[in-house]
Amino acid sequence: MNSRYKRVAAVTIALFAFSCDKSDDQKATHAYDANKGKAVYAVHCQSCHGEAGSGDGFMGSKTATKPRNYKEEGFYYGSDFAAIRKTIKKGIVQNGMPAFDSILSEEELNAVSMYIRNTLGL
Repeated sequence: MNSRYKRVAAVTIALFAFSCDKSDDQKATHAYDANKGKAVYAVHCQSCHGEAGSGDGFMGSKTATKPRNYKEEGFYYGSDFAAIRKTIKKGIVQNGMPAFDSILSEEELNAVSMYIRNTLGL
């Protein structure tokens, strides 16, 4: 009886762990569309952050604070998926970065966040 109880408990724990929601990072990684992320980046980010994310876009020289170089500098909120997404969504208005929460869809936010994180060197 004791071994049966242990097996049932192990199966229950395994099923519970399997059914739990995945983290935002895992969800976004599976839903990530590289082409969509690149397209959103080209339209909304590249003019300040540059094609390769080096902070050398043509509009970057016109802002009070130099845009982030994704390859070398720390991030305002952190460099994991959730932090990058938060930065894009809420912006850093005091540094000249606008909020994109009313501009980009959830799918676009996820795609561009993963594009920056995975493709531009983070």
